[in-house]
Amino acid sequence: MQYQSHKQHSEFPGAYQPRSERNSVAFLVIEEVAAKTGLPVEAINDLVEDGLLTPFSSKSTGKMYFSENSVLNLPLKIDGEYSVHNSNSSDLSISPTQATRFVPIEVTQSRPLEVKPEVGFISPPSKVKSYEVVREFSDKPNMKKSLAISVQDIATKTPKEIKALDPKGRRSFSIESNGKRYKSIKLEVNSASCIISGRKGGTRIELKSWQSESLPSVSDIEKAISNFHAIRDEISELNKSEINRLLLNKPETIADLLDIYIQNHINNDKGSDSDTANRLESLIRLHLSNLYPVATSGKIREICLLNMPLSMMTKAIFRGYLKNFRHVHGTHDRIVTYIKAATNFCLENRLLSHLESANFHEVKKLNVQRHVIIDEKDLKKILEEISLHHCEQFMMFMTLQMTGQCRTSEVVRLRIKDIDFSIKKIKLTVKGGRQVWAPFHDELFPILIGYIAKLENKAPNAYLFPSKRSESGHRTNFAKPWDELRMKLNFYTLTPEGEIKYQIRLHDFRETMVDRLAELDSETVSDLLNHTSNYSIKSYRKANPVRTKKAAILNGQLLHKMIE
Repeated sequence: MQYQSHKQHSEFPGAYQPRSERNSVAFLVIEEVAAKTGLPVEAINDLVEDGLLTPFSSKSTGKMYFSENSVLNLPLKIDGEYSVHNSNSSDLSISPTQATRFVPIEVTQSRPLEVKPEVGFISPPSKVKSYEVVREFSDKPNMKKSLAISVQDIATKTPKEIKALDPKGRRSFSIESNGKRYKSIKLEVNSASCIISGRKGGTRIELKSWQSESLPSVSDIEKAISNFHAIRDEISELNKSEINRLLLNKPETIADLLDIYIQNHINNDKGSDSDTANRLESLIRLHLSNLYPVATSGKIREICLLNMPLSMMTKAIFRGYLKNFRHVHGTHDRIVTYIKAATNFCLENRLLSHLESANFHEVKKLNVQRHVIIDEKDLKKILEEISLHHCEQFMMFMTLQMTGQCRTSEVVRLRIKDIDFSIKKIKLTVKGGRQVWAPFHDELFPILIGYIAKLENKAPNAYLFPSKRSESGHRTNFAKPWDELRMKLNFYTLTPEGEIKYQIRLHDFRETMVDRLAELDSETVSDLLNHTSNYSIKSYRKANPVRTKKAAILNGQLLHKMIE
């Protein structure tokens, strides 16, 4: 980590200085204090809360630092009681017989602190309370230590008899076998029942329970205890893989942010070959990994968003980057959506602070509503151009797209086995991973038979649009031939900046289908579109399968009628 910015302002109070620059006064972090004194970190935090030790905090690192001089007079806390060293001694160790405790007494600021002269002390805060030092020894027996009971006694004694073994009436016993006490395993007892339980971190696991009338055997008890070790290891592995793995990989750049979101959310919940994963991969490949100009502080520089450190990211930079996509509404909104989703995921898992995420949350989507109906004349132009195209894959792809019943991602993932020629249906994997058998018009299936006959691989599991260059084994899109077709048919305009803005998208075939079937009820059209919400069709209800089949036939007839 670089500290140049802090060096420039090192004369200001509270500025963080690297260890190498602290020559006059030695500073220790809390872990070093714990190692030097032998105290646990929790005890040092208690001393800070009680005002007996005053640290200073660094805004840049978020850590507390202590001067070595204050540590020499550090009160220790043994078995819940404070102890104190002589300030003249450099030895920070302490024996149990030297333990003392601080007793708080209410004082005013003018009242002097009364303390026994033979014992050293650290100056307490004078605003609220003071402390007098009272000699107290800690070599007493530990009264909190639980009584142990053997596995054999558990198997032969009733809960009432076990409870009577402890004169203090405690309800918890440690368990031992062959003189060895099991760690983190307890026997919980009341007058009528017993429970063997184990703890891992903050998780209590009930291993075995029984009533007075049905005592367990020794083997049953040992089996329950052995099961606990397997459960404990499973919990440890889960914590390591799901929580610690995240915390050890805190994001430093936008690329880290998206990678954590993809690996730990999208791939787990939706699948690595889901629509969401493919859209985000395409967004990264085509846009986020490329350089775009951004104007900041009166200067224009080119940045790659993926390589931007989160510590340098500002609202102005993010807004300036998004200006490059102000005429491409879909891309602009997808960038905002996925960056916000990744930020929220890291925020929920405590990998980002609210301050770091604020740079992305205040940027809004454009939300431009776009509904285009392709007229009959343009449909005929597209069909004529497709029929002359040299690429048979593109011809088949466009034939399926023009029905309006399929999304692009649903078409490119089709396999030969997904087509049932007997019932004239095609199995589509729609949004959310749901699979549906969708009916299509009869004229489509002879075209599919002719197309499949020309494929090299005709196995049932083979893709309808295979690709040797794609990791998935199938084409992911037909963007290049589709763009060429739109340019050739003049389905585009130029913006004042000289950018190409296409007038027709593949999704517009779905909009056109909805308009073409306007005479049918909306729930049937929704079913034909494979919708699960009322985004396009407001009143989505359960549709009649017979009417859905009729709609598919009518859709094909009307399409052929329009382009004849």
